[in-house]
Amino acid sequence: EHLVLCGSKNYPSSKPFFEAQSTSPRDYMNASTTRDWTAYTLASRIDSDYWTLLELYLDACFYPLLRRESFESEAVRIENGNYQGVVYNEMCGAMAQSARVMRDLVGRALFPGSSYAFNSGGDPAALVQLRLEDLQKYHTSHYTPQNACFYSSGDLEIGFLLERLDAV
Repeated sequence: EHLVLCGSKNYPSSKPFFEAQSTSPRDYMNASTTRDWTAYTLASRIDSDYWTLLELYLDACFYPLLRRESFESEAVRIENGNYQGVVYNEMCGAMAQSARVMRDLVGRALFPGSSYAFNSGGDPAALVQLRLEDLQKYHTSHYTPQNACFYSSGDLEIGFLLERLDAV
């Protein structure tokens, strides 16, 4: 989710997610990834803000730019002889927790070959082997409308929402 939120076809800025956070009167806005799904969550009581944020998320998910500079900032890069990157550093911290390591080992033993056999954030040892081209191929294969589920709640025009989702 880090990389898709670093610019897309209609929002080419390198940080549209953070720009929207600073200008939107939203109630909530975030993204998170687990072993078998990624959630892009938003809440706003202002109709125009809701639709603007939804457009940003849809464009990010289905039309990200996935640029090299975003990959090196968010995923992994070598800097002064050391690995760096937002996700790399997050996962080094996560893998320093014995409960997390145990959960990953149990998942690997119980569910070989499934998404539950893998570390959802990326094992730091595997992250340093990741190439931008591999990530782009993965995104093209998996980030498709056919693999998406949308949940919405509140007083909004469902017909308009369905039309917008069909247009993706």
